[in-house]
Amino acid sequence: ANGLLTKLKVEAEDMNNADAREAALLAFKQLCQCVGRPCEPYVVPLLPMMLERLADKAAPVRDAASQAAKAVVSILCPHAVELVLPGTH
Repeated sequence: ANGLLTKLKVEAEDMNNADAREAALLAFKQLCQCVGRPCEPYVVPLLPMMLERLADKAAPVRDAASQAAKAVVSILCPHAVELVLPGTH
């Protein structure tokens, strides 16, 4: 699974390929929705990258980044939210 996440992260950071960025972000969203909390330790470290993509030049990438980040936050253990997103409580 970690090989998949590494590959998706590379694709999400490929600034020469907007389609790859969008697809990777949507894959992270699906992973969170399908697997749920067990994938939390693997996707939370990727949240800063997802938030960076919110400023992407391509609108579909920005939309996918928003969906992915929301999916990550939705699976967070309630006790982890304050650590990951300080000031939200």
